Amino acid sequence: MVSKVYGVVGVGLLLLPLMSQAQPSRPQVVPESRINVRFYEVNATSPEQLARAIAQSAPKVNGKPVLGKASYQVDWQLDTEQLPGRCQLNRVTVSTNATVLLPRWRQSANSNDPARQRWGRLLSSMFDYESRFKEMVLQGANQVGGAIAALPGHADCQALRYAAWAAGSGELNKVKGRLDGFQRQTGYGEQLGVHWPK
Repeated sequence: MVSKVYGVVGVGLLLLPLMSQAQPSRPQVVPESRINVRFYEVNATSPEQLARAIAQSAPKVNGKPVLGKASYQVDWQLDTEQLPGRCQLNRVTVSTNATVLLPRWRQSANSNDPARQRWGRLLSSMFDYESRFKEMVLQGANQVGGAIAALPGHADCQALRYAAWAAGSGELNKVKGRLDGFQRQTGYGEQLGVHWPK
């Protein structure tokens, strides 16, 4: 009875190396990110002028001034190799490029302590909001890479590229849905302390 167990284990161990050689390895997923934080200048000699000064200098979304603005772009590149009868996906490089635009109050050092503290809290809240948003985007970019890397084999590389486009686009739509939900849940940052100065 014991010899039968060893026989089954031996067969299983012998087949494992053969099976692992027959299946292509999972493609490498390489994430890349570039985050560019820029500031727009706000000139207000007093805290009372701050809201108006921001409105004049702030970036616009749909024609309306906003305190800060972030734009993200997620792209992917495939490293493929056409082999006899199949296309081998070797690597998926997922690139995330972002630009974050935030206010810089030039005269904040000259204002009173309560105004500087309010300004510091506002900037801290904006960084917190954008940091959470950025993490969700980067996490989503990793999911895009994972979805593409998990694609089944294809006979030719053109079919694989099309399948990768469909899988990546599908994941991006899911990411967009999660980001939209985050924005609604936080009131576009208001619940995290992002409030237009009064």
